[in-house]
Amino acid sequence: DSQLDALTELYIAYFCRAPENDGLSFHTDKVLEQLNGTPPKTFEEALKERADQFYDDAVAQPEFTGYSTSLTAEEFVVRLYANVLAREDGGVGGPAPTDAEVAFWVSKIVGGELSRGEVVQRFLSDQDILVASGTPEEQALAQAALDLFENRVEVAREFALPENSAGLTGAEAFAAGKSALALVTPDPATVPLAIATFQGIGDTFLLTTGVDNIVGTEKNDTIIAGSEETNGVQSNT
Repeated sequence: DSQLDALTELYIAYFCRAPENDGLSFHTDKVLEQLNGTPPKTFEEALKERADQFYDDAVAQPEFTGYSTSLTAEEFVVRLYANVLAREDGGVGGPAPTDAEVAFWVSKIVGGELSRGEVVQRFLSDQDILVASGTPEEQALAQAALDLFENRVEVAREFALPENSAGLTGAEAFAAGKSALALVTPDPATVPLAIATFQGIGDTFLLTTGVDNIVGTEKNDTIIAGSEETNGVQSNT
């Protein structure tokens, strides 16, 4: 579970979205290949490669990831502050990062000290440190950001189950993954509310003018006849 959590955290850090079942399974298989390879890699080494691969994959699909070759190191770092630490205008983690904070991480990237994937991992690993340091106000903001991130991980893991996201790919998976986290806040009560938005959604059936043999699912199916739509109707034959 800790390994799946670590991969899920990459999805949230990079894209602020939950992983779909197929995507998470793909990255899990890649990690397992490296753990069992010759020579075998440690999980930390395998995760670093995945973190770097996430960036390369994101740049290759700019039409829905929002990443591109023109994304500057500054823009990348600002995005991490928002996705991981909730540091943005109106964010629960506090105000947007200062120029000096952004410059610190940009220098690591531009100077070749850290890859973008390693910066993501540092942001994730340093969350607890941020909670333990600073003024009482800063600690409270950091704790709220940590709570938000942990709640997002819990919802994201649920979304990644086969019954909730199997078969989703590309732009559809990206949009559904972002939508799954939309209601999540630092309040743990929002976790079941967010999960309820994607659980229990069945298939959509379009009726024809002939005799239709509809095999419903155990979830809330949608049956469309002409311009009329009936939700939650199931017909098992």
